[in-house]
Amino acid sequence: MNAIEKQAIGIQLLVPHKFSIKHFLFTGAFVFCLGCNSEPFDFVQASGDLAYEDGTPLPTEGGLRVIFAPTQPPINGEMYPPSGAAFPDATGKFSRVSSSRPGGGLVRGEQKVVILYQDLDSKRFVPKEYTSAASTPLVVNSDDAPFKLRIPRP
Repeated sequence: MNAIEKQAIGIQLLVPHKFSIKHFLFTGAFVFCLGCNSEPFDFVQASGDLAYEDGTPLPTEGGLRVIFAPTQPPINGEMYPPSGAAFPDATGKFSRVSSSRPGGGLVRGEQKVVILYQDLDSKRFVPKEYTSAASTPLVVNSDDAPFKLRIPRP
């Protein structure tokens, strides 16, 4: 008898007989997943600053954000590492990177850095190649935080 069958038998004893098999399977899957490690990635805290090559901070009006896209492949071909995002202040500094994980941080390893504006045309302030993970030349390793991100003017 495997672990799933043992959990199913244990749940069956707790579930009233008026429940349908659908409820039983859903409950069993839910309880089984509670015991699983749903976050197999190692996260680290990160901070840094973003500026043009001359040290001038980028304008923050319009929702400036820095996206960190992990380069590592998905686990088992299905579970992709989550990206992180930072929101620099008027001086270009960001003290925390947020992700889908409570408490934030970056998945440990190499990250492609994408720079976007939420409400403005990013190309006015950022060279086009920096606005896509497919083309950005800016790559960092999470272990090298705090980051000193420098980009040319468009």
